[in-house]
Amino acid sequence: MTTKHAAPLPALPLFDPGTERPPFGAAELYLDTPTSIGILYLAGILEDQPEYVEAIDTAWAEAREAALRCLRENVMLKVGYHSRLPSGRSVGVFTPGRLYLTAVSHPQASWKGEWQGDVARLHDHIYIGPEGIAAQDGQHWPVDLHNLRTQLLSLVEITYKDALQQSLRASLNLPFGPSGDEGYSELDTVSPDLIAAYPRLICRAPRHGGIRWIVREQVRPWLRYRDH
Repeated sequence: MTTKHAAPLPALPLFDPGTERPPFGAAELYLDTPTSIGILYLAGILEDQPEYVEAIDTAWAEAREAALRCLRENVMLKVGYHSRLPSGRSVGVFTPGRLYLTAVSHPQASWKGEWQGDVARLHDHIYIGPEGIAAQDGQHWPVDLHNLRTQLLSLVEITYKDALQQSLRASLNLPFGPSGDEGYSELDTVSPDLIAAYPRLICRAPRHGGIRWIVREQVRPWLRYRDH
C-alpha cells in the first residue's frame, strides 16, 4: 500500500563533503552531462567567453536541482513490516518522507586521486541515505531502494537531461541533436569528430564503499562494458 503527500518534504544533508566521506550504507547516483557540453565549457574558459561558462554552470545547477527534486517527490520509505518477494520487491506500507541527500559535483573526472582528460566532464554524485523520516509517524524507515533502481532511475535521468537542455536553449539558444544509444543528445554546434576524440570517462571520487549506480548504465545495461 502506498500513501501520497501533498508536497515533497525538504531533504536533510547526509554528510559534509568538505570533511566527511559518504557513509557506507548510502546509495550513489552518478549523473553525467554530454561530452559536447564539456568541450564548449572548456572553450568558453580558454577563449574568454564567460557567458558560455556562466550559462553552462547555471544549466548544470538546474539539472542537479531537478534530479534532487525528482528524488524528493518520488522515492518512498518502507514503513513497518515488509515481506520480500522473489523479484526483490516487498509487500507492505510505502510512504513519503524526508530523505537524506547530498550532492557532490565535479567539473572533471577523477581516477585514483588525479583529474583525467583534457576537457571538462561535468557530472554529479548524488548520495541518498539508507533511511528517511516518514511523514506519518516521524520515525526512521528504510528507503525503497529496489523501486529506485528498477523504476525511478530512468525518470531521474530524463529529468536531469531535460532541465540541462531547456536551460541551455533558453540562455544560449543552443540546438541539440537526436538522442543516441547512450541516451543523451549532443550539441549540434560541436562536430561529431571532436566529440569522438574525447571518449567518456567515469569519475571514481569521492571514494565510496556502498551501492553505486552509474545511471546511464543502469538504464542502458549495454553501456556497462563499453566505457571502462
